[in-house]
Amino acid sequence: MYRVAMRLTLVAVVLAVATQTAHAATVEVAWSNCFSQSCSPKEITLGDSINFKYSSNHNVVKVSTEAEYTACSAKTNVVGSASVGATGYLHVFNTLGAQYFVCGVGGHCASGQKMVVNVVAASPKPSESPKKTPSPEKTPSTPKPSTPEKSPSPALAKVTAEVKVGVNSSPSPTPPASYSPTKSGAGRIFPSSVATLVTVLLAAAVMLLA
Repeated sequence: MYRVAMRLTLVAVVLAVATQTAHAATVEVAWSNCFSQSCSPKEITLGDSINFKYSSNHNVVKVSTEAEYTACSAKTNVVGSASVGATGYLHVFNTLGAQYFVCGVGGHCASGQKMVVNVVAASPKPSESPKKTPSPEKTPSTPKPSTPEKSPSPALAKVTAEVKVGVNSSPSPTPPASYSPTKSGAGRIFPSSVATLVTVLLAAAVMLLA
């Protein structure tokens, strides 16, 4: 059981180192040309590195505080010797915050051969944009009900009904024996015919006034 736990721990460490190495970047700095603080400041992501390249009359000193950096007072912590400058001194940044570097040869630091490196955390990966919500389907519009035709007025319906009754009614009764129709104009006009004609004319008048 102990061996299994140790193996898992080793695998986790190897994966962590491999992941950091895969995403790490190296910045090249021509340290011999960094006078008048022309190379300062630099911003580095945690886990990235700087490769200081310089000639044999320079070195790289890491100082602890901003005060030491400003005054060029501490030059004993040499991290990059004069002999490695041709191939470069590689410094990996594994701590967040400001870190200070100066040249410890002669008056190079006072002449501005120094650099502040600000180490920042890696930016998180941008999250995926949210998927667009499909727009709802359009609801078909409800057709408007057709306007019903206007029914004839009650007066017109009544007159029409009376006309139909007058036309379709049985023949008028035989006039009494004492009745003797008279001739006028072109022929005989019976009372029943006159009543029917009056009814039709009244119906037409009601229709025109409706």
